[in-house]
Amino acid sequence: MANEDAKKTLAELSRDLQESKARLEEAQRVAHVGYWVWNLDTDRVTWSDEAYRIYGLMPQQGPVDLSRIREMIHPRRSRDRLSYSGGGDSRPSASGR
Repeated sequence: MANEDAKKTLAELSRDLQESKARLEEAQRVAHVGYWVWNLDTDRVTWSDEAYRIYGLMPQQGPVDLSRIREMIHPRRSRDRLSYSGGGDSRPSASGR
């Protein structure tokens, strides 16, 4: 009985999460706003589907390399905002905010 209740609760939570994700994606599409996450440990950038569309890319193309992101940003803005040496314990600079 408890196991069945736990499975039912898990199924409901999973459905609620999927619905919430769908609402977020719809809101981003309508507002033409995306988001991205930069994992500093792996130097990997993950974009929302709408962020891909904003830059004229297809989400199915997979993760976008940080050097490619730099190329898509105006050269001066890229230099000011994305200065990162990439070694050791150094962290990206957030200058030019």
